Amino acid sequence: MTKTFMKSRIAALLCLMLLLSPLTLVQPPQAEAAGAGLMFTSVATERDTTLALDSSGRIWAWGSNLSGQFGNGTTSDSYTPLQINVMDNGVPVSFKEIKVGLNHAIALDRNGRLWGAGQNVLGQLGLGQTTANVINWTKIDVKNGGAPVEFKEIAAARSSSFALDVHGKLWIWGQRTYTADPTVPIQQQLTYPNGDPVVFDALEANDELAIALDSRQRLWTLYQPDYRPSQHTLIDGGQEVKFQSISAGSTYGTGPFLALAIDTDGNVWSWGGNDQGQLGDKALPETWIPTKLSITDNGTPATFVRISGGLKHVLALDEHGDMWTWGLNDSGQLGDGTTVNAAPHKVQALDNGTPVTFVSVYGGYGASYGLDADGRLWSWGKQNLLGDNTSGGGAQMTPKKIPMKPQLSLTSSVTTSTYLEPITFTASVTGNFGVPSGSITFSEGNQPLGSVMLNDQGYAQLKLTSLQPGLHHVTAAYEGDGLYLAEKTNPIGITVTMPDAPSVSILPSTTGPTNDPVIMTVTVETYGNSNALANLKWLPGDNNAAAFANAGTDILIPKSFAAAGNGTYSVYAKDLAGNETVEKINVTNIVPLPDNSAIDPAVASFDKYEGSAANADVTTTLILNGNTLSGIANGAAQLAPGIDYTLSGDTVTISKAYLNAQPTGTSVLTFTFSGGADQTMTIAVSDSTPRNSAINPSAATFDKYAGATANADVKTTLTLNGNTLSGIANGAAPLTSGIDYTLSGDTVTISKAYLNAQPTGTSVLTFTFSGGAAQTMTIHVSDSTPTPSGSHNNSDSRPTTGTVTVPPKFQVALEPTGSVAIFAAPSALVKEKAADGTMTQKLIVPAEILDQAHKLLKDASKGTIIIKANDSEPSVQVQLPGGPLAAITGTNPNAAIGIELNESSLEFQLNALNLDSAAKRLGAAVSDLQITASMAQVSDSVKQKLERLGTKLGFRMLSHAADFKVTASAKGQTVQLNDSVGKAITRGLVYNEGTKNGTVIAVYYDPGSNTVSYVPSRPSLRSSEKNETMIHALHHSTFAVIETDNRSFTDMNAHWAKEDVEQLASRLIVDGVSAGRFAPDESITRAEFAALLVRALGLSNEQDGAYSGFEDVPSFAWYAPAVEAAVKAGLVDGMTTGSFMPDERISREQMAVMLARALSLTPEGNNLPAHNQALAVFKDQDAISPWAQASVSQIVQAGIIGGMGDGNFAPADDATRAQAAAMLKRFLHAVHFIE
Repeated sequence: MTKTFMKSRIAALLCLMLLLSPLTLVQPPQAEAAGAGLMFTSVATERDTTLALDSSGRIWAWGSNLSGQFGNGTTSDSYTPLQINVMDNGVPVSFKEIKVGLNHAIALDRNGRLWGAGQNVLGQLGLGQTTANVINWTKIDVKNGGAPVEFKEIAAARSSSFALDVHGKLWIWGQRTYTADPTVPIQQQLTYPNGDPVVFDALEANDELAIALDSRQRLWTLYQPDYRPSQHTLIDGGQEVKFQSISAGSTYGTGPFLALAIDTDGNVWSWGGNDQGQLGDKALPETWIPTKLSITDNGTPATFVRISGGLKHVLALDEHGDMWTWGLNDSGQLGDGTTVNAAPHKVQALDNGTPVTFVSVYGGYGASYGLDADGRLWSWGKQNLLGDNTSGGGAQMTPKKIPMKPQLSLTSSVTTSTYLEPITFTASVTGNFGVPSGSITFSEGNQPLGSVMLNDQGYAQLKLTSLQPGLHHVTAAYEGDGLYLAEKTNPIGITVTMPDAPSVSILPSTTGPTNDPVIMTVTVETYGNSNALANLKWLPGDNNAAAFANAGTDILIPKSFAAAGNGTYSVYAKDLAGNETVEKINVTNIVPLPDNSAIDPAVASFDKYEGSAANADVTTTLILNGNTLSGIANGAAQLAPGIDYTLSGDTVTISKAYLNAQPTGTSVLTFTFSGGADQTMTIAVSDSTPRNSAINPSAATFDKYAGATANADVKTTLTLNGNTLSGIANGAAPLTSGIDYTLSGDTVTISKAYLNAQPTGTSVLTFTFSGGAAQTMTIHVSDSTPTPSGSHNNSDSRPTTGTVTVPPKFQVALEPTGSVAIFAAPSALVKEKAADGTMTQKLIVPAEILDQAHKLLKDASKGTIIIKANDSEPSVQVQLPGGPLAAITGTNPNAAIGIELNESSLEFQLNALNLDSAAKRLGAAVSDLQITASMAQVSDSVKQKLERLGTKLGFRMLSHAADFKVTASAKGQTVQLNDSVGKAITRGLVYNEGTKNGTVIAVYYDPGSNTVSYVPSRPSLRSSEKNETMIHALHHSTFAVIETDNRSFTDMNAHWAKEDVEQLASRLIVDGVSAGRFAPDESITRAEFAALLVRALGLSNEQDGAYSGFEDVPSFAWYAPAVEAAVKAGLVDGMTTGSFMPDERISREQMAVMLARALSLTPEGNNLPAHNQALAVFKDQDAISPWAQASVSQIVQAGIIGGMGDGNFAPADDATRAQAAAMLKRFLHAVHFIE
């Protein structure tokens, strides 16, 4: 269908051209009739040279340039089309026709003027003299009666030239033209027998033949083998034949010529030699009289509209646009896939399997050319003539597109740089027919550095900061596309050097005698672009760089530290390039007051690792100056004399036992005396103890019942960290290696024979190692051996008078949802009345029920155990034993416990409970723990406060307000686990349907401030068809489900962010600046956006007395609680040490960083990678600060932020209130907190 349609279009186009100009349509035609935007319009070829014109009238040349016929100032050949720029007094010249002879070429510009280039030994260029070669295009000055002659057509034979002026008059010059001066064009006066002047419409020449078509549509032979014009009058069927098209071929060097014509009925006529079947009928003898050919297409006479003769071969186009070829085919010039001569036959060109229709064809010397409807050049035949960058005598036997050679260049932003300095490599690819497409591969030798797609201007840039020091040679390779050839640049050299190491200077606050610590001000300078300071630390003592690997105190802004006593102090600086510098200063000017005591030395070091030489008592000598030692303190804690330290004469010894108990870092001991000032001793405490080993899993179960799956050896894997296993013990009883356990590689196997001998309950095995702390493994030993029937011992001997069935309190089963369910009967719920009259229902889940559920987990698709109870009181407590929970966690690390009540629910990850930590806090074993989950509705007074608040703020209660708690208890003590569970807990509240005119959200209630705040939640539907909201809060509070009135602002009408702003306002996240006004296009401050982000995440605003805060955030400021909450959650940092700058306008990249940190607090966002390729969509990606690039990348990938309307990200622009609201809305949508 596509082929037929395309051919029909071409045929219609050609017919229209015939109707409009039946007497002037000659071969070869220009392709300009196919429409605008063409690449090429015509081709001229003779011997080894081919010239072409593009749609802008520019000349292109390939093949032989032996005599400078390219006109480009050289005689160099080219195997690809080479653009020739011709200037006339500084103005580019556009041409409409070009022809080529044996070694010369002539052209006709769009003003009708003649030009010539190439060989001129026989005057064939018409320049008025004979010269060897003219290698630049030169205009031929032709005048008639003093006026310039305007020409319409040209032709070139072997060494002679021809032209038709606009009046149809013939002009000739060159070899064997026999004019008065063969070196200049001279007009020929030809007449018919009746004396009428002959007017020509068409002219063609090749080799030693020139033919023409006059205005009466008759054929003329003008030149063969010299100028002797003669007219052909042909009769066919009693009628004179009229012609519409002509072409001159060649039989170069082998005898007769080749001439071709098409009559007005579309028949082909040929005359000349026929040794290769070039006349279209092998049976014809050579002839000097035009002879009509009989060419049929499946029995129907073919009608032709185009014809072109090459060297003993012919190309033609019929009225349907089909190409026909015949004659010589020794180089595949017929395009039919063979090298066999052939009679006229159709040939189909293909472009990746799709048929191609040519609008013009051109025969050459062993090669052929075609132009398709888009003006693309095609070629086939002898390889070195095809313009496809091939050479040699090979054959291209089917038509193939001629690729164009692009111009490729490579530059770098610098030629010398320092390590880490960004270097931008820019590759530029240009072409004469549109911008090339595809990718650029930047390489160093054979090592690719990166591939980048060209932009729509043909540029590709690669920024590198990873080039190592040394000399680099970088190239750029263009892969090519459907129009342009592949190309590669020469290498460019880049020299990268290592920057100098940081320079450090230490300036003491005083060098004179002083009784106070000396303040050391540190100045550091780094070298090299993009290099910066990475670490800055200090240590007391004379230290080298290696000492700072795991020790040292950071020097913060302002860059200073205090030297409390005399001695040497070392400062360490390291830059991003990896250079290290250690600078030292010796302090000798700290002196006691005249009656002060002194200690020497005042600085020391201690290593907690027992194998270290520094793991020893630390001694110092007292210079008492008449005083006595009163005591030694570490901060507020006094050291115990005789235990923590001893005094012998003037020597104080700090025991290594005391120092081993101190944290790593710097310990400052204060010596007090009976008189004078206190003295301090600074001890740098480090710990080079080998790393602890680990075991995984650290918990397991064993069943003594031989038929149970758990009646098997228990295995665990050791992570030794350089240590070896010393032994295993159960309490004080060691296990026997090779009997009770075996070690194979890193795997320890506890034999089931040993475990069968242990009592039921929990066995804790202690693994000791050659270094590091001991590790423990908890094994829950049970016995599910069935009791033999008839073994019951009934001590009640009274006769039985009936059967009583007692239903079980618990049932365990797999749910269709893939979870394991524990169904609690109403009898399992026990009511208790508190002193205030409040009723609480307690549900105690036995260990054996949890063990049954644990066994079913292996068959469950979800790792969740759900406890379901039909409660009836406003307060419910569910109690779970710690031992089975630890066992579940040991085999199912991601297991969760859920509790589903009638009005609420709770679910938490077991591993988040951190049972080991809770047990240590309570001084108990994990098996002694009781975990209690409580869900209690608030009191009536709190409920009334919420209802009054709703009336005031415009919301309605849809659920009970409830408190949720998770606690651990043992030995009469209880600790809260809400903070431990953190974001691994989900709370649920069942609620009633709203009015559907408002917005349903979850909130938390702050009784101190009597406010409600939005909390992230998701709607859900229970199997009982009850609506439930699942709440995701990072803190404990009182929660409720409410319906708010929809909110709107008068200044948001028709604003692009209207929907986003009003949705967030209805969720109590954003407020207006006044009643009914939001001010969407005003900028937003750092404090304001921090407050919005805290509200969106539902973070608690509860303030902590231990929080130090920022100097510029007063505790009474409205935003102080929000800034504190944001800091605790890791959402914000200060701009400088101690400063938050709350009133500074927040930039778009600062906002992106805060949003990325918020994303990490959610399950959907905490694993989102940072691919900086995502920044490539922004034109100004290089303007994004390095510290913000990863965050911008993450939120771009999450769909939270996009660019501005102009394609830029604008990282430094102030964000507006509308932009902030839109980003918050997208954030909540991305993490599924809103739908």
